[in-house]
Amino acid sequence: MNRSTTSLVAATIINLPFGTLYAFSVLLKPVEALIGATRGEMSFVFGLTTVTLAVPTAATSAAAIAVVT
Repeated sequence: MNRSTTSLVAATIINLPFGTLYAFSVLLKPVEALIGATRGEMSFVFGLTTVTLAVPTAATSAAAIAVVT
């Protein structure tokens, strides 16, 4: 694989979880109703998930950049 293809694949893999995370907003009201959670509780879960996902992703991105360069 050439460098541009490798970069494209790496970027897609790294950004895919973020798309999944932000799709959460589409299901927000049905999930709130299903589990009986408040908006504040659901927002806390979203924030916690964002932080939990961002830290390993940043580390992976730094490692991928080091390998590519």
